Amino acid sequence: MARPSLDEVAPARKEGLTEMRNRSAIEWRIENRKSKGGVRKVAAFGLVLVMSVAVLAAVPYAKAELVLLDEVNIGDPISEGSKISGWSHVWDTNTEPKGSWGGFDAGDTSGISGAVKTLRTVWAAEDEDENWATIKLNAKTQSRLLVVRALDGYGDDSFVVYVNGDPVYPYTDSSPIWDSPEVWTAHEIPVKCAGEVVVKIVSTADKWDYFDPWGQLGVNYVRLYGVGGFDMYGYNYESRLYVGDYDGADRYFDGKYWGRTGDYVDDRIVMKWSIGWDNARFGDAEMGPDAWCTNHVVGDYLGDDGAEHHYTWFVKIVWIGADQYDPTNPYCLWNEFMIVEEVYNDPYGGYGGLQWKCEPGPGLG
Repeated sequence: MARPSLDEVAPARKEGLTEMRNRSAIEWRIENRKSKGGVRKVAAFGLVLVMSVAVLAAVPYAKAELVLLDEVNIGDPISEGSKISGWSHVWDTNTEPKGSWGGFDAGDTSGISGAVKTLRTVWAAEDEDENWATIKLNAKTQSRLLVVRALDGYGDDSFVVYVNGDPVYPYTDSSPIWDSPEVWTAHEIPVKCAGEVVVKIVSTADKWDYFDPWGQLGVNYVRLYGVGGFDMYGYNYESRLYVGDYDGADRYFDGKYWGRTGDYVDDRIVMKWSIGWDNARFGDAEMGPDAWCTNHVVGDYLGDDGAEHHYTWFVKIVWIGADQYDPTNPYCLWNEFMIVEEVYNDPYGGYGGLQWKCEPGPGLG
């Protein structure tokens, strides 16, 4: 397994109402080291992720980032789980009969990079007696904003959103005519609730001429946001901290890490990064001497003896600049960065304590 790219070992872009993926093609080509316990877990490498664009919410006296508390990507069975009820079958680019569906919201960059866009309709042609559908979300802390991404299509896509039985948002389609453009819209709905949040979306218009087979009111995601603290995946962007495992670090709970499977996927990671790293990676600043990022991983693996063994691994990566980069040094990476400290403890594998440490230069790290 090749070590991850810079985006996979650096903090992900900040979660917002829209996300942007910005992957690097640069790979860190260091051969996996092996111990008698098997392939070293450090080959999995931890910092992880690609983040999304920052969103600022107006609150009294300050601006605070919205954090994602829960979401359902409609049509994705992993994301949906048992959270949805009353929806149509899944529509995607391969579903017959084929429809345009506003280009399947190609302009929206949220979700897993490269994933095929999917949707369902609230009012399904196969169940024409029920013009509503529900989603159950979970808010571990007080929620502030509900976002419903819906299609204004050729039919009348007016609707009302209910939260825990209360009507909170009516929408009237102002251009329900055949020659109007299809437009995907993120409807932002202020809410205030915690615990289980039942979202009910009701299509309020009459059936359009082509209700059969298309149904009415396409939706491709529903998201619930709060203010401050940890999001549903384990990121706290205000504190520049991630606490979770490899599975959640790529912002997709699918039992994999960037599509890879392995025993390490459930290993725990604590990731921290500096203000300098944050400002450069997610803002307009340049990488400089104060840019650093760390990984602290705690995990286990099955040894050659058939028993489970535990390990811990820590690295600190700093920006050193192109002038100090040495391609012959296995601890230099990405043309401008360097691992300045590595600590690996694996008693069964024969590793203990500090593996590497250096001083990258005055003021660096």
